[in-house]
Amino acid sequence: IDEKDDKMELWRARSTTAVNAFEKNSFTYSMSVLKKNMPNMYTSFKNAWKSKDKFLVTYHSVEERNQFLNTISEIYNYDTEQKSKMDNSLPKEVVSHYMFFKIGYLALLTKDRLSDKELSIARRFIEVFDFTYTRFYDLKKAEAQNKIIQAENERKTQELEEARQLQLAMLPKELPQLSKLEIAVHMQTATEVGGDYYDFSIKNNGSLNICLGDATGHGLKAGTLVSMMKSLFVSDSVRLGINEFFVASNETLKKMSLNKMMMAFAMINIYGNKIKIANAGIPPIYIYRKSINKVEEININGLPIGAIKNSKYEVYETELEKGDAVLMLSDGMPELQNLNDEMYGYGRLNVTFAKNANKSAVDIIEVLQQESNTWSGGREPDDDVTFVVFKIK
Repeated sequence: IDEKDDKMELWRARSTTAVNAFEKNSFTYSMSVLKKNMPNMYTSFKNAWKSKDKFLVTYHSVEERNQFLNTISEIYNYDTEQKSKMDNSLPKEVVSHYMFFKIGYLALLTKDRLSDKELSIARRFIEVFDFTYTRFYDLKKAEAQNKIIQAENERKTQELEEARQLQLAMLPKELPQLSKLEIAVHMQTATEVGGDYYDFSIKNNGSLNICLGDATGHGLKAGTLVSMMKSLFVSDSVRLGINEFFVASNETLKKMSLNKMMMAFAMINIYGNKIKIANAGIPPIYIYRKSINKVEEININGLPIGAIKNSKYEVYETELEKGDAVLMLSDGMPELQNLNDEMYGYGRLNVTFAKNANKSAVDIIEVLQQESNTWSGGREPDDDVTFVVFKIK
């Protein structure tokens, strides 16, 4: 019995075979049908159910019996032939025995009133049925809950895939082809999409901008922030100087009130053999100096774009020589954990880069990629792992 919706779900069986051909095993109907056709019976039934009486025995006259027949016919939507069979199967005077239990009742329709012994047998039956149906009902609820959980998981999976596709769509389709510069990139997206982003733009003076970003959060929020940052980079990085670009971008994101969402971001402008570096929360930039065979770690501790108003950004300037290499990366690899939950760390990264910096940009990327896979033991990373390497030819 569903009191909230005033409905019943019934299972029915008969001791005769007269109507087996058109019986249903179970059905659900609104109690308003009973209330309309048999108002007195409806009132008695509701009162007995609310008071949790163990028994309700009702004697039906011929008129009430016919009302009952009309009620059953309406519930089952019987045609004339089916109703006639039902009419022939019922005695002219009917005794209804209702025995209530925790969540329902057992109804026995007989010609005569059942004996105490017969009622006792019926009572034991409904105790077993009550236990069995309660277990069945719990399983139904668990199944329904599992379906909700499954639907939610599928929705989240779809959302993550959409975020991943959005993230990948933000990346450049091809790398810049410059005569004196070799460029290679790698990105491995995390299970929950970490919001890494890299891009390139060429200014009117022929200099090249290379950027790398890491949005806070995961999923669609990170993807949305990446799309905002790409729009700013595409529209402003060509016309603004590197410092002006950072200041303007920070002001724009703060005005959007993104509720603690921000973008760690680094950018390098390359003009001939001169480079300018600005860094807002991205890991250090590593420069390999071939002439001294050492790696220089450029630490510029600017706050992420969108963190606070009126942020100041330092610009580091230096020159490169033939054979020098520069590594930009997100925090995905340094924070990558092995099977012992040990982080790879910046120290190992520095050593690995130094050992392989004399190789081509593509080979350096390949070494870093293999190193991260080996360190993680083949596990999917919790955050995006991104590298950008460029080398002076």
